[in-house]
Amino acid sequence: MTPHTDNPDKIITMVVSMARPGDRDAAFGGGTEVNRHRIPERSFNRMNGKAEFEDMELLDVYEFEPNQCVVFVKTFNSWHCVRPMQGKGSKAMRRKLTINIEHEH
Repeated sequence: MTPHTDNPDKIITMVVSMARPGDRDAAFGGGTEVNRHRIPERSFNRMNGKAEFEDMELLDVYEFEPNQCVVFVKTFNSWHCVRPMQGKGSKAMRRKLTINIEHEH
Protein backbone atom coordinates (compact mmCIF):
# COMPACT_ATOMS: atom_id res chain seq x y z
CA MET A 1 0.00 0.00 0.00
CA THR A 2 1.90 3.06 -1.23
CA PRO A 3 2.10 6.20 0.95
CA HIS A 4 -1.18 8.07 1.24
CA THR A 5 -3.29 10.05 3.75
CA ASP A 6 -6.69 8.33 3.29
CA ASN A 7 -9.95 9.45 1.71
CA PRO A 8 -11.10 12.92 2.85
CA ASP A 9 -14.32 11.36 4.27
CA LYS A 10 -12.39 9.28 6.81
CA ILE A 11 -12.06 10.50 10.38
CA ILE A 12 -10.40 7.55 12.12
CA THR A 13 -8.91 4.24 10.97
CA MET A 14 -8.42 1.26 13.27
CA VAL A 15 -6.29 -1.69 12.12
CA VAL A 16 -6.82 -4.74 14.32
CA SER A 17 -4.34 -7.60 14.01
CA MET A 18 -6.02 -10.97 13.59
CA ALA A 19 -2.75 -12.91 13.81
CA ARG A 20 -2.08 -15.37 16.60
CA PRO A 21 1.25 -15.61 18.41
CA GLY A 22 3.64 -17.63 16.24
CA ASP A 23 1.58 -17.19 13.03
CA ARG A 24 4.17 -15.07 11.29
CA ASP A 25 7.79 -13.99 11.28
CA ALA A 26 8.33 -10.29 12.05
CA ALA A 27 11.08 -10.26 9.39
CA PHE A 28 8.30 -10.48 6.78
CA GLY A 29 7.40 -6.84 7.51
CA GLY A 30 3.85 -5.54 7.32
CA GLY A 31 4.12 -2.77 9.88
CA THR A 32 2.13 0.44 9.49
CA GLU A 33 4.60 3.25 8.77
CA VAL A 34 3.99 6.87 9.71
CA ASN A 35 5.69 9.12 7.18
CA ARG A 36 6.52 12.72 6.30
CA HIS A 37 6.89 13.80 2.68
CA ARG A 38 10.46 14.82 1.86
CA ILE A 39 9.16 17.78 -0.17
CA PRO A 40 7.49 20.16 2.32
CA GLU A 41 5.14 21.50 -0.37
CA ARG A 42 3.71 17.98 -0.78
CA SER A 43 3.01 17.55 2.95
CA PHE A 44 -0.50 18.98 2.59
CA ASN A 45 -2.51 16.11 1.12
CA ARG A 46 -6.16 16.45 2.13
CA MET A 47 -7.43 14.76 -1.06
CA ASN A 48 -5.35 11.57 -0.63
CA GLY A 49 -2.84 11.88 -3.45
CA LYS A 50 -0.43 8.94 -3.61
CA ALA A 51 3.36 9.08 -3.30
CA GLU A 52 6.27 6.71 -3.79
CA PHE A 53 8.05 5.01 -0.90
CA GLU A 54 11.27 6.88 -1.68
CA ASP A 55 9.40 10.22 -1.37
CA MET A 56 8.84 9.58 2.33
CA GLU A 57 10.82 10.07 5.50
CA LEU A 58 10.04 7.35 8.05
CA LEU A 59 8.89 8.85 11.36
CA ASP A 60 7.77 5.66 13.11
CA VAL A 61 6.61 2.13 12.38
CA TYR A 62 4.03 0.09 14.26
CA GLU A 63 5.10 -3.48 13.68
CA PHE A 64 2.33 -5.93 12.82
CA GLU A 65 2.00 -7.97 16.00
CA PRO A 66 -0.62 -10.35 17.35
CA ASN A 67 -3.37 -8.94 19.56
CA GLN A 68 -2.90 -5.25 18.83
CA CYS A 69 -4.81 -2.35 17.33
CA VAL A 70 -3.27 0.67 15.59
CA VAL A 71 -5.54 3.73 15.55
CA PHE A 72 -4.87 6.91 13.62
CA VAL A 73 -6.75 10.08 12.78
CA LYS A 74 -7.04 11.37 9.21
CA THR A 75 -5.45 14.80 8.84
CA PHE A 76 -4.12 16.83 5.94
CA ASN A 77 -0.67 15.34 6.50
CA SER A 78 -1.34 11.88 7.98
CA TRP A 79 0.95 10.12 5.49
CA HIS A 80 1.24 6.37 6.14
CA CYS A 81 1.90 3.15 4.26
CA VAL A 82 2.58 -0.58 4.48
CA ARG A 83 5.54 -1.75 2.44
CA PRO A 84 5.32 -4.97 0.39
CA MET A 85 5.70 -8.15 2.46
CA GLN A 86 9.04 -9.96 2.20
CA GLY A 87 8.32 -13.55 3.16
CA LYS A 88 7.10 -16.85 1.80
CA GLY A 89 5.41 -19.70 3.55
CA SER A 90 3.61 -17.83 6.31
CA LYS A 91 0.07 -18.93 7.11
CA ALA A 92 -0.89 -15.40 8.19
CA MET A 93 1.07 -12.76 6.35
CA ARG A 94 -1.04 -9.77 7.50
CA ARG A 95 -4.46 -10.97 8.55
CA LYS A 96 -6.31 -7.89 9.85
CA LEU A 97 -9.61 -6.18 10.36
CA THR A 98 -9.76 -2.53 9.31
CA ILE A 99 -12.48 -0.32 10.79
CA ASN A 100 -13.05 3.12 9.30
CA ILE A 101 -15.09 5.89 10.89
CA GLU A 102 -16.24 8.35 8.24
CA HIS A 103 -18.14 11.63 7.99
CA GLU A 104 -21.88 11.22 7.50
CA HIS A 105 -23.26 12.68 4.28
